[in-house]
Amino acid sequence: MKQKMDSPCVAAHSRGMKTYFTPRLLEVTVIHQEPALWKWHVSEANVELAHGYATSQQVAQSSGDRALFAILSVALSK
Repeated sequence: MKQKMDSPCVAAHSRGMKTYFTPRLLEVTVIHQEPALWKWHVSEANVELAHGYATSQQVAQSSGDRALFAILSVALSK
């Protein structure tokens, strides 16, 4: 059985929910440093949350992505 969106149950439930949401933009950046050195970092609003180094661009990107997902998984568990 489908409920109408304007039903009293939906309206009562909606009143108790938060009406705001501030999205977070986390970014993984990979920068070429030297011929065989790449730096990756995860940042939010120009604040570095994590960083590391790798010997290739692909490894640096995957390391940065893993760090991003680790940060997201910690944030979700709180």
